[in-house]
Amino acid sequence: MATKTASQPMTIKVDTREQLPYDFKSVKSPVVPFAVFRDTLETGDYSVEAPLTATKADMIVIERKSLADLYSTLGHGRDRFEREFQRMSEYGYAALVVEATWEQIAEPNKYLKHPTLMVPKTVVATLVAWSQRYGVHVFTCPGRVFAERLTYRLLERWARDHS
Repeated sequence: MATKTASQPMTIKVDTREQLPYDFKSVKSPVVPFAVFRDTLETGDYSVEAPLTATKADMIVIERKSLADLYSTLGHGRDRFEREFQRMSEYGYAALVVEATWEQIAEPNKYLKHPTLMVPKTVVATLVAWSQRYGVHVFTCPGRVFAERLTYRLLERWARDHS
């Protein structure tokens, strides 16, 4: 498997439905030069451009959630979100990047603008279960900038290893 070098640019695809998209301007010292463009993705919020012959098994998909998004989605769109995890499981690499730490997920009302009535233990248990069931990696981050940088590094590593 070839490793992408600095001379081979990477194109990051951002779903057109992503309401607060990363622009990746916070990324320091990217190993791979990159461009960002909006596109309608079948699932997830972020991916890298793949050859036309690529199958889902050859692709990466990343879903982004803020703490508020996570609780809202699990509270009001749980079945849809589980179907998204199912679709993500078809990809070579799938991740959920949460703009919150496990502590914040476990004690959301300390951090949310609008308190939730959801039981945090249920949210944590759901993330653990779905991560294992569907093979989707769950990353928690101490804020949006860290999550943006981690998302970039996940995409960059995939592009370098799968070009």
